[in-house]
Formats: sequence, structure tokens, C-alpha cells
Amino acid sequence: MTAGGMKRRDAIAGSLAMALLLGCASIPRYVRGDLRSRGYAPIPAGASCSLLPSLVPRAVDQAIAGQIVRSLEHAGHRMVAPERADVLIGYQQSGDGVRHAPTAFEASWSEHQALECPERFSQRLTIIATGSEEGVPAAVLWLAELCSDGGGLESSVHAGAFARELMKSFGANRAERRFEFLLPSSTQARYAADPPSLAPTAEPKTPTPKTPDEHPALAQPAPMTTPTADRADELVEPGPTWSDAKDTCASLDLRPDVGCALVVIAASGTPVLELGYPTRAAALERWKHDVAEAGAVFCRTAARHGVFELATVHIFAPDQRAERSCRALEQ
Repeated sequence: MTAGGMKRRDAIAGSLAMALLLGCASIPRYVRGDLRSRGYAPIPAGASCSLLPSLVPRAVDQAIAGQIVRSLEHAGHRMVAPERADVLIGYQQSGDGVRHAPTAFEASWSEHQALECPERFSQRLTIIATGSEEGVPAAVLWLAELCSDGGGLESSVHAGAFARELMKSFGANRAERRFEFLLPSSTQARYAADPPSLAPTAEPKTPTPKTPDEHPALAQPAPMTTPTADRADELVEPGPTWSDAKDTCASLDLRPDVGCALVVIAASGTPVLELGYPTRAAALERWKHDVAEAGAVFCRTAARHGVFELATVHIFAPDQRAERSCRALEQ
């Protein structure tokens, strides 16, 4: 083949590749999934309700919790403190490899969940309503479930919409059915050009109230070991990795009285270990022991990766928040 023929062939191939690329970019994307709801006992009209959110708050929790509260208030229910509520509402959301849930409802979910989701549906949202015995979940009144592929986007994108769809049948039965909706082209383009980070982009700008860390004595993390640059032949015991820190946090998260998460704030690269408790009293009683268990591995890992000065531990309780840097914990 002549040089001119090869150039023409390459030009044609390039044009075809570009046409295919443009064609793929315009292919509509759908969000697909299954949902259902089941009423086990009647929920009186105007019953007072209280939402028990995740112990460790995240952006996705705000979208779900906000939609649940709006739906309840629109239906004429009053939002009150848990100990004064007729009905307690909880939710469990999973997707992107993580799970968020108030631990008080774990037993109820495992007993009543029955929606069989296809393996490709990686995102799941469950909302449950129970009676209340002085703020403690009692008999299950209603449960709604939804699972979806999320249209290939992270779970926080549709969290509010999924919660709104489930709350449409609050207190009632809804036979299992398949749903599908077209993802708006603006959303497709935005996420294709600028994929979202799973971590928050900045620390929340909330005032720091009186916090659980009233007592100055803090449990110290285990001593940190770092390799010495001037003795390359000296064997140094390897320190923990972020995987070890995540495993330690995940082990702590299995307990019913604490929530644990390890996140990195995208804007600054700050690693944060988050511990959440159902009450301020529980935080005061337990947080030091939990920091000694998980904080040591977390801070030693931060030191090994050169971000010790940035690393912080956050302690959450209802309307309370404390923050401790790894430097403060070391002291």
C-alpha cells in the first residue's frame, strides 16, 4: 500500500473511532432496581415519630434523613425526641463498599428483610418503622426496601430520591416491582467530566459545643516505629497500613454501642477516624477505651505515611462533637 493510501486508511479509522466515541457518549443511561414495602401493624394518623440516624453522620445520611423527615411531616406526623415518640424510624443504606445504619435496628432488619436483589444491584436502602418503648425499638410496624444499580453512580447521588420513593408507601403494603428511570443528561455529563469523591470535600463548619472530652487524660496510642534513612541495612519491623486501620475500625463497628468509619477529607488529604455513640453519656463512658483500641493503629499508620500532623479522631454523639489530633493523643 502506498504512503497516501496508508494515510487515508488511518484518517478513516480515526473518524470511525471518533464517531463511536461520540455515539457512546450520547447513549442514554438508566437507573434500575426493585422495591417493595410491607405493613405489619397499623400506624395511627398523626402518630409522633422520631428518626434514629446513623451513629457516624455522612453526606448520604443527610439526604436520606432529610427526605424521611420531610415525608413524615407532610403526612401529618410530629417529629419528637425518641423517648416521647410513638414510632421510631431507622434506615440502613449500603453501596460503594460501605454500610450506614443505626445499630438499634440491626436485629429487626435481619429478621424481616426479604427483598431478593440481583447481584448487579449493589446499592440498597431499607427504611423501618417500629413501636417505641421509652425510645427503644419495639415491634416492627412497617418496612420498605429498595435495591438498585444506581446507574453506575455512587450511592449518595440517588439517596434522597430512593428515600422519597419508599416513603410514598409509609405504613402500607407495596408489592415487589421493578422500577427504571432515565438519568438526566446533565447529570451524566457532570459525573463523566468531574467524577465525585466519596469523601467530603471539606470539614463541616459546625460550632463546637460542650463535647465528650471533658477529662484531659487520654489513652495513649502504642509507640510508633519508623524506618531510619541512614541505616538501609537495618531491618525495621513494618508498621501498620491503612488496611490494618480499616480492619480495626470495622471490628469496632460490629459492636452495637459504637459506629466507626475511616475517611479522608479530599480537599486537604486529612485522614479522620470517626467514632459515633447513641448518647452523650455513652460517649463519655466509652470513647477513651475505643480510641486506645482503634486510634493507636490509625495514628501509627498516619505517622508511617507522613500525615501524622494532619490525622484527627472525631467523636460524635447527638448534638455533640469532639476532635482530637493524633499529636494530642500522643501527649
